[in-house]
Amino acid sequence: MIVIIGGTGLIGRALCKKLISEGAKVAVVTRDVDKARGEFSEAVEIVNFDVDSLSKIIDGAKAVINLAGESIAQGRWTRAKKRRIFESRINSAKILKSAIQKTKNKPIVVIQASATGVYGDRADEELTEISTPGAGFLAEVCKSWEHTNIDYAELGVNHKTLRFGVVLMPEGGFLKKLLPMFKFGLGAITGSGQNYVPWIHIDDLVNAILFLIEKPELTGVFNVTSPKSEKSIIMNRTIGKVLHRPVLLKIPGFILKLFLGQVARELILSSQNVSPVKLLEAGFQFAHPELEEALQNLLAK
Repeated sequence: MIVIIGGTGLIGRALCKKLISEGAKVAVVTRDVDKARGEFSEAVEIVNFDVDSLSKIIDGAKAVINLAGESIAQGRWTRAKKRRIFESRINSAKILKSAIQKTKNKPIVVIQASATGVYGDRADEELTEISTPGAGFLAEVCKSWEHTNIDYAELGVNHKTLRFGVVLMPEGGFLKKLLPMFKFGLGAITGSGQNYVPWIHIDDLVNAILFLIEKPELTGVFNVTSPKSEKSIIMNRTIGKVLHRPVLLKIPGFILKLFLGQVARELILSSQNVSPVKLLEAGFQFAHPELEEALQNLLAK
């Protein structure tokens, strides 16, 4: 059994689809059971997100993947929004740990999502799994999120923390927000365009999770990004190239900060030149390591 907490999100749905296609038994843990039943086929077991229900379904499970958390990309970061972002991640991790403590047979592998936001704004510095955390709201959220992973070894559980970069998929997230503007010829360079964006094709992200499930000898933190982060000016121009649209506009950083505040500073203009050193050393093969080919693959769909 593969158990996915937060399986109704974009990454969770893509992961479920892949697992089912490979014949795996899958359970999705969610707070909205009725909605989830409408989204998934009968091949997926739907479980309520509470300690008792979770402990039963993860007992003896091959893997548990925790993807739960309030979206950081939707809406301005008000005080209430930031509280939801923080609490949704910390609380889900605490519930999972409590559920594991109640099991008779511990799950073999536990995978906890995190994000490259843990590094903060680091200009051109190459960031690997041994790089120190940075500063900022997202960095603090990720540090607290990852701190909940302490002591998993004492529970007898193989644990891995995955720091996701910007996930490229046309169904949602980064690309979905940009595509309408680019298709109408309104693609733009944001800020100086010199900030690095750590990105990954959704298929590579899903395959990286499956790869790590099958590698119980691997533990700790893993950057889950493409082998090469790209500067935002290159990323936006490449999107325009793939869509056969010009990218002529420029939006100054101060305008973005004026309208979007902290979201602009930490999501749009922040620079993280991240490398997935541990995945590469473990032998993971990226299907879409180059940005232009990855975008061609995604947008052709």
